[in-house]
Amino acid sequence: MTGHAHPVPRADDLTLDWVIQRLSLLTGLARESMRLDRLASACRKALSSGVSVARFLRGVEVERPEVISPLLEAACVSETYFFRQPAHFDWLTSEFAPRWSLGDEPVLRVWSAGCATGEEAWSLAGALLRALRFAPGRRVEVLATDLLDASLEYARAGRYELGAFRGEPSARCTDVGLVRQGRFEVHEALREIVRFERHNLLCAPPRGGFHLIFCRNVLVYFTRSAAQRALENLTSALHARDGVLVLGPTDVGATPSNVEGIGSPALCAFRCAPVPGGAQEGGARK
Repeated sequence: MTGHAHPVPRADDLTLDWVIQRLSLLTGLARESMRLDRLASACRKALSSGVSVARFLRGVEVERPEVISPLLEAACVSETYFFRQPAHFDWLTSEFAPRWSLGDEPVLRVWSAGCATGEEAWSLAGALLRALRFAPGRRVEVLATDLLDASLEYARAGRYELGAFRGEPSARCTDVGLVRQGRFEVHEALREIVRFERHNLLCAPPRGGFHLIFCRNVLVYFTRSAAQRALENLTSALHARDGVLVLGPTDVGATPSNVEGIGSPALCAFRCAPVPGGAQEGGARK
């Protein structure tokens, strides 16, 4: 009796599969979300330098920066642009910021989680400074985090190609920066309130108390279990009384279970607990 012979896996295939599994455990990325062609090229490039397969895999396992960083850069998707999903910024300036300004806290703490190359973080800073310009004594602090060092370095520079707008710059963009010699540069005032740091969403979050967390169109790339773990970390970092988490419409399958929605379902916004006294921002939804 004869049959079709199954191909014997090549060492390259086995190596790539092992790297994919390790990166998924490290980052939460689902295999189908990784850029596998680019990851395979990065593996081949690393091995072509003369390093043994065993040493290469050991470098991945212990997360040596010189080994893991090129693989992360190859595998991860970094898709963002200024004022993406304008409805979120409409809500930010017309509802969230005015409501926060009625309180007595001097600093509005914001976290842009999974910030990629920083366009979201700068957009948040510009929009909030404008929204709170008539609130004396109030400050804004934006923490922007990502896993990729190259993305963070690009973000810190604050200089972008005009393609970062997905079209012509909107009127809102003047709150963020100006076009100079064919490139968009963020205002110096924003550089003073935005800081960029490396962070893995599967690890313990930065010190909590954030009044606003944006983590949009990030969890869609995660496995279900990793997305749930990331959500637990995000919600644990919210301000206990009135912190709000905003997700992206593509993240709807990762709705957190320990918070309640506010506003319309399309807003994808959640908070830990109702405002004391029963007043609810934009109407809570169950």
